[in-house]
Amino acid sequence: MSTSHEAAYAQRLRLTEWLLTEALPVWSTVGVDEKGGFYERIDGQRLAVPGPRRLHTVCRQIYSFGAVQLLGGNGESLVTHGLDFLQKMALPEGFFAREYDPSTHTPDAAFDLYRHSFVLFALATAADVLPHRRNELAHQARDLRERLRRTYAHPIAGFEESQPPVEPLKSNPHMHLLEASLAWEETGPLAGDDGWARLSDELAELALRKFRHANGAVREYFTQTWEPMPDASGTWVEPGHQFEWAWLLVKWGKARYRPDALNAARRMADIGELYGTDPRRGVAFNVLLDTFATHDTNARLWPQTERIKAWIALAELAQSAPERDTCLQNAALAATGLWAYLSGLKGLWRDVMRPDGTFADDPSPATSLYHIVCAILELQRIPKPLRK
Repeated sequence: MSTSHEAAYAQRLRLTEWLLTEALPVWSTVGVDEKGGFYERIDGQRLAVPGPRRLHTVCRQIYSFGAVQLLGGNGESLVTHGLDFLQKMALPEGFFAREYDPSTHTPDAAFDLYRHSFVLFALATAADVLPHRRNELAHQARDLRERLRRTYAHPIAGFEESQPPVEPLKSNPHMHLLEASLAWEETGPLAGDDGWARLSDELAELALRKFRHANGAVREYFTQTWEPMPDASGTWVEPGHQFEWAWLLVKWGKARYRPDALNAARRMADIGELYGTDPRRGVAFNVLLDTFATHDTNARLWPQTERIKAWIALAELAQSAPERDTCLQNAALAATGLWAYLSGLKGLWRDVMRPDGTFADDPSPATSLYHIVCAILELQRIPKPLRK
């Protein structure tokens, strides 16, 4: 039994208890609009902030409340609530509105690849939680996947951001499409449907071949030929995305027996840890350049959760006890960093830590719950330490 194992397991217990006893009671009541959907933010007075509903927020809440089932909670009714509102956001051509204003019943019909990735992800979660609707949801997800291919497939690989095509192309929506596709592989596709496995392979290969700099870092913005944008945006490297890609490539690499993907994942996590983490504050910050120079040292909440997930995944790949201890130690440090955003707020959270360690005084965004829940689910993979 190592001290790093004990520390990581202690964070598992603390964060799980916080989620079930503090966060869920707030977000399953104040955060839910009885007329449909979920509120985007809750303020410091524990009041919901009214406004339009974004597609990916609805889908992330479907995931969050569905995932709670795995932690001993009861989110089934809220998953159904979310699915009902998602159908209000459906457009006649088979895609979904990027936003919907419930006060005017007005959809914003502009296409958004990033937000559609979360539709596919939410449907996978709902299919797990609602087995009586599994066939219906699997058909809906398959049809949306194929519609995306017909309308927005990029001629090399991946997907366009719009039609007609525009620049920049982005790695981030493809990362979340890979997350959704792997989720459907785990949920189980329709009989005879190999489309999720083919999509996962396409996206993982795109990341390995086109998104990575020669130094191993994943970049964000690309031209139509999948080359980095020629302006400054082409040099951006987000530490949180290094961790998130690492977590996904470990999943894919293990499933496909691809040691190159596993090695790439290790390198991405090392980049995030070595260059994208501020040891003084104990958190991963927002943006590096591809030279590893710092660019934006504000630190949002979500990179902390991705840091947890990456190091837990890599701990399971460790080839020696010291390597595993290092991974678990990093996971425990990441969880300690996350706790700074949560502590003292009774189920809410801060979103942005400034470079001096203080926090922006903004309402808590609902979208963060997805990140937090997913990290806590990954923490469940840490077994209880055995005492001698």
